[in-house]
Amino acid sequence: MSPRPTGSPILVRLDDAGGPRWGLVAGNAVDRGRTDCIGTEELETVVLDRQELRDLVDTVMTALESCSASLASTPGGAGWLYAQHVPVRRFVSEVLRKLLALDTWQPFVSAPGPVTTASYEGLVGLRTGSSREYLSHTVTWSGLAYLLGAEAPYDSTLLRDSSRASTENPESRSVRQTR
Repeated sequence: MSPRPTGSPILVRLDDAGGPRWGLVAGNAVDRGRTDCIGTEELETVVLDRQELRDLVDTVMTALESCSASLASTPGGAGWLYAQHVPVRRFVSEVLRKLLALDTWQPFVSAPGPVTTASYEGLVGLRTGSSREYLSHTVTWSGLAYLLGAEAPYDSTLLRDSSRASTENPESRSVRQTR
């Protein structure tokens, strides 16, 4: 029996004959002395240029506004992005923060490649501290890998669990349950 995954995933270089490849694996499954690797918790603490992040978020939000704000609206006629501006902006900020942090880690910058998801981690989670009335979603590192092109197996618990989001403790679950 393999050990149960613990803690945040670690980004590990998994080279093969096709070139550099990266994977998100359980922290207790890595020999840190044998390969390039970094804990995602370490990447979360990277100090970023706040103005650069703000400018990037503004650019993405402007693009969303021009491309998709009118695709859906509330019964009162407000566009979806107008109605959901704050949570969307926070989510976009989380995605960009992770991308910028990844861009500061030299081993990845010098040999970029595809990143595989952690099999036990969902793509989207709920931020700790979210109240029951306002659930704040965040992208996980596996979610970032998915946005960068990684395959994610279909998981029917995603749909079932998201329908129960308002009845569960937001600190104890993710939208897509871990295995």
